[in-house]
Amino acid sequence: MTGNVGDYWGAKEFFDDKANPFEVENWLGLISTVEGRDKFLKLIQFTARTLRWHSAQYGDEAQEDAFAALYQSILEGRKSARILKGLNNINQLFIELPTTSSSYEKALLAGNHLGLAFLWHFDYLAHAHRAKFAHFEVSRLKRISSWPSFMWSAGNICQILLGIQSLRKSTSTISEIREELLAVPSQLQGEPVKEIRVLRIQRFKGWLQVTKGLADLATSTSMTGLEIHKRYPLIFHWLNEPVIGFSGILSASIVLLSNFPTQSTAAASKGGGCEKLQKERNTALAIFAYMQLSTLFKARPARA
Repeated sequence: MTGNVGDYWGAKEFFDDKANPFEVENWLGLISTVEGRDKFLKLIQFTARTLRWHSAQYGDEAQEDAFAALYQSILEGRKSARILKGLNNINQLFIELPTTSSSYEKALLAGNHLGLAFLWHFDYLAHAHRAKFAHFEVSRLKRISSWPSFMWSAGNICQILLGIQSLRKSTSTISEIREELLAVPSQLQGEPVKEIRVLRIQRFKGWLQVTKGLADLATSTSMTGLEIHKRYPLIFHWLNEPVIGFSGILSASIVLLSNFPTQSTAAASKGGGCEKLQKERNTALAIFAYMQLSTLFKARPARA
């Protein structure tokens, strides 16, 4: 029996637990949430940043300007929606702290949530200055603009360590359950095997958390303040525009994947009626999306 619970990564169980990706309803459910919409915009934002760099390599100024404008508008748009967002992190910190068993995990949780809370705080202050709502002296604005890089980087390091801790705990528990299964009759192994499945999903989420933390760290350490690629060019010369762009795309994609509805949440959201006219709804939504996207692409500036 234990031979059937392999999969070191836990990817199979993770994806098996997700809802049908070919049902538009599930995608709409994802982007209708605040986090889903924000990370979808982040995906477009860093794709635009990457395409801006790509256009510059070919001397296509019209395309470069178009993607630069798209990147900047989404960047500021996302920042404008972050007023008081740090309250979510403070609240989540108090929710999660009682669930941890060690001082080490408590410190990592505090570092992660407080790092993000102060990121949103200083980031919004700088945005408010650019929007001419607030005004700071040049020296103070420089300090305010530098703090997000330090705060986010500290939070990202804690996030990576939390992911590693999650991997260790889930792997250890799975090993313990497997040893117990050796002494359990086959007809009584159902519940332990289900528990292993849940733990393998948790373990895969740990891998995603570590990967996202590394991707975010590449972005945060390149921002104004740390800018490690400028401070230590011999070591971090590889931290260039395409790497930063890909890191942003990867980070956003991981959050969207993690928040994509599961089979249980998708079934609950349908409420016994949304599954009707599925093909017709998919077709109508596809036509509308094509109409909007095709209009945008046709209106793009001509190539140089």
